[in-house]
This record gives sequence, C-alpha cells and structure tokens, in this order.
Amino acid sequence: EEAEAALLASVDSQRFGGRPIRRALEAQVENPIASLLISGSLTAGGTVRVMVEDGKVVVRDRVASSAA
Repeated sequence: EEAEAALLASVDSQRFGGRPIRRALEAQVENPIASLLISGSLTAGGTVRVMVEDGKVVVRDRVASSAA
C-alpha cells in the first residue's frame, strides 16, 4: 500500500489521465524487475518485493531482501 501511494503521488493523473500512471509503473516497477531477471538475480517464478525506501519505490528480490 505504501509503494502504491508513492507511485501514484509521483504522477499527475488528474491532468493527463492514466498514461502517466502507466509510465511510472513501467519505470519504477517493471523495468527494475526486468533488470533483476536479466542479471540472473531473479529467476522465473521468483518473488519480488515492491517497497518504499527514502521516499522512492524500489524493487528487491524477495530472497535477497529477506536475507538482509
């Protein structure tokens, strides 16, 4: 819920509709997940954790974030 609120707060959906939300979701969630997959840190069927750190949405591999 905190990550969702931070993501929505980062866009101006009142003026531009859903497109800025889609772009923010892609930039802040989908692209980091793709990077984890490409780097091999996350495998198919793995789990990620989307959270807020220092006011920014971050994506972490669930295994790596629980080991920390």
